[in-house]
Amino acid sequence: MLQIKFFAVTAIALMTIGCGYSSRNYMGPRNGTLNIVQLSPAGATAGGGDFTLSVTGAHFRSDSAVYFGSTAKPTSYGTTTQVTAQIAAADIANPGMVQVYVRSGGVNSNAVTFVIQ
Repeated sequence: MLQIKFFAVTAIALMTIGCGYSSRNYMGPRNGTLNIVQLSPAGATAGGGDFTLSVTGAHFRSDSAVYFGSTAKPTSYGTTTQVTAQIAAADIANPGMVQVYVRSGGVNSNAVTFVIQ
């Protein structure tokens, strides 16, 4: 009898784990992992003017926000594969590298380097 109970509990536990419906999997981005593939432009000249940054990737949602460094920028949702952000001249005043990522559903995408020359 004890062996049957052990087997039943073990089987139920394995089936639950294998389903992939843990809170992390279920509550994350609905269509998969956020991913940036390309920035356009990929860089800018220091001291340049305001511009629109296009971010191409996968699994963006209407709540997506583009972060330029640690600052969220005004973001427009286009599709699940493209969002745009308004970058101010002050953001590119000095040469350097800035990490760009997208945040949606409480999850961050990979970061891509934007080069300011």
